[in-house]
Amino acid sequence: MSNTSIHPSTIDGIKRLAKEVKTERGIKHTAALDEISRAAGYSNFKHARNSIQQSQPSFSIFITAYWLDKKTQLRGHETLQIQISEPISALIKPAHLFLNRGLSRFRLEAPDHLANKHLASSKVDAQGYAKTAALTMQFIDATKLVPCVSYARALPKAANGKTIPAMDHSSIWYDRKTKRYLTADEPYEPAALGQSSERTSWANKNQFSIAKPNWPGMYNPTGNSRLYLFSHNEKGIPLGPLVSNLNQLHANPIRDTWIDNSDGSVWFYSPGKLAHLGKENTVRTVPKLSTGTRNSVEYNQTFVGPQRRPAAKMPIEKHTDVGTLLKSVLAVTYKRKSVYNKLNSVRSTLDEWVQREYTSEEELSQEKFANLYYGGLEHSLAEKMDQHTRPTHIKNIARVKIILVENYPDCAPLRGILRMIDSATTSLQSWVFK
Repeated sequence: MSNTSIHPSTIDGIKRLAKEVKTERGIKHTAALDEISRAAGYSNFKHARNSIQQSQPSFSIFITAYWLDKKTQLRGHETLQIQISEPISALIKPAHLFLNRGLSRFRLEAPDHLANKHLASSKVDAQGYAKTAALTMQFIDATKLVPCVSYARALPKAANGKTIPAMDHSSIWYDRKTKRYLTADEPYEPAALGQSSERTSWANKNQFSIAKPNWPGMYNPTGNSRLYLFSHNEKGIPLGPLVSNLNQLHANPIRDTWIDNSDGSVWFYSPGKLAHLGKENTVRTVPKLSTGTRNSVEYNQTFVGPQRRPAAKMPIEKHTDVGTLLKSVLAVTYKRKSVYNKLNSVRSTLDEWVQREYTSEEELSQEKFANLYYGGLEHSLAEKMDQHTRPTHIKNIARVKIILVENYPDCAPLRGILRMIDSATTSLQSWVFK
């Protein structure tokens, strides 16, 4: 059997290998569980489960996102319960929450409880915030790293100021023991695969290692984003042990762990909170609902924090048109960073907006979403602009503005990306001819 040389140390690892053995050999699932357990040094699966559960401490933590729908005046909370190997206080300090975009919305409500600081604007948004925070805590527990914002240390001068090709939804992590750093990059898979050779070339040139764990990541794994780890060969964190630990995580670690809220209760009190207070009926601080202009609504961008977007849904076909136009210009301006970076920021923002506008698979399939703004893009590395094609690209950018203005109400978030588009157009107009 090809898997007998692998000795898993967790129950999930045993189950994963047993499933492979069952498929390969056509044996019963219980027999496969016992066989893999014996290969790992136990008498059978029951012995393995009892031994591992006793030898590995497990702590329940709760992640709550409170919400208020201003239209219906309905309110509630969405709470996830997950298991980690150490208490929250052993993994991170309260100050670390602010440094990570997946956790920045939350505060330490109790020793075993993270709760959001501001009310989410809907139940769906609240669930999304809680899921992202839960996945981030899973990553922290598996790697024992803490979040930080020191891009200069994680991507030192060896990178010559050039970012990782197709880098998106990135975060920086720090090992407190070795005082080393790494970068977690979570682009959508089509974008990463489309520039796979460029990413490998960048890593080789700058002496970085790349690893892609089986665990899909923190940002939007159900939406086809994937986790890649980048670390300097000499100054960075060794990736092998981290990948091994991450591979032990379940691909969907937060499945079926929602706390039942069928009684309609507004507040959630964790066991740690109740033990600290000594009673159930206590007064807690009500999270504030963030305010904003009438034509925009708040959402929480993973790894960034609270943001605002227009209070409207742009039709999917218009998103498709805008994505096609933006990608046509991005493909030929990669070397003109004053154009490319601004339009890439516009693309990233619209990619975030469309996720909030269409929240169900029926409205927008994952396949179509993945191709709206990022799929099928190949970059030209031309140093100068062709004089015959520049007018076409300028018209394409102008068309993007028209579509956005026609489909979104006037508001600060829209005006922000229109200013970036105008700045990109000015730079494109001054780009020298070939």
